[in-house]
Amino acid sequence: MAVTALVSAAAVWTATRRVARLDISEELTRLDTHVSACVSALREQVPVGRRLGFLGQEMLREINTVGSKANDAAIAQAVIDMKGELEKFREQIENIE
Repeated sequence: MAVTALVSAAAVWTATRRVARLDISEELTRLDTHVSACVSALREQVPVGRRLGFLGQEMLREINTVGSKANDAAIAQAVIDMKGELEKFREQIENIE
């Protein structure tokens, strides 16, 4: 009986870890926060180039995590598209002081 309970607990733990690995809601929330921070920074009347560079790195980190968790072709394509747009963003902020 104890062995059966242990095996069941292990199966639940394994399933929970798989589901948690596939859940990208945290990454999307953080990505949204970083995008909002970029918008706020651009509204300020002070130099923001470094801050935008840092936020760009953080956005790339979240996008990469979403890509590594995704098991869906549409999400994988969205990740590729986001990386392309983020690269454009990073090129533009190189010209901002």
